Amino acid sequence: MTLSKHLKPWLKQIRQHTVQHPSLRQRLLWSLSVFSIVLFILLGLSAYKIALEETQEILDNQIKEMAYFLAETQIDHLDSAFKPNHQYTETDVFIDIWTYQPNPLQHQPEDTDHIRLPKTERAHFQQIQSSMGELKVFVLPLRDKQVQISQLMSVRQHLAGELALSMLIPYVLLMPLVLFGLGWLVRRNLSPLVNLQNAIANRDHDDL
Repeated sequence: MTLSKHLKPWLKQIRQHTVQHPSLRQRLLWSLSVFSIVLFILLGLSAYKIALEETQEILDNQIKEMAYFLAETQIDHLDSAFKPNHQYTETDVFIDIWTYQPNPLQHQPEDTDHIRLPKTERAHFQQIQSSMGELKVFVLPLRDKQVQISQLMSVRQHLAGELALSMLIPYVLLMPLVLFGLGWLVRRNLSPLVNLQNAIANRDHDDL
């Protein structure tokens, strides 16, 4: 009687815990699912960062080659024009070429569609804010003129996003299979514990 008296509250507590709380298997499956989602987000951010760096490097080299090619031409004046309704891609750039004037060249008024940087002494890249958005600009100073090639940063970011998404496609396709396999392994390895839990939960208080 004494043993039965001590075991009754314990059995009752187990039964209540089984009814009110999710099973260990369910908690493991939920934990694995949450971990997979967090891992997917981290992989997505890493893939985007890598893709953006690679995109920047490739497009920067293309812009530099274009600027040095234009430097060899006889073009002395060229104005770029921004079209608000145009869908720009990574192949679109804004080209400005102008000859030096007696007075130092200043920024264009804010209501223009392009921005010319002041005369510089060395070729360099620069990021600037403009009425059309953030631009990545390569400036190439020459003896009698200056070549400036600009590209929207949003175009580069969009391209990097597409590349990152393409890198994540295998993960997205394989993840359901991985989760299914992990769920099967969890159920298989925890089945003895689940059977024991069910047996105890279904046992009567007086059944020792």
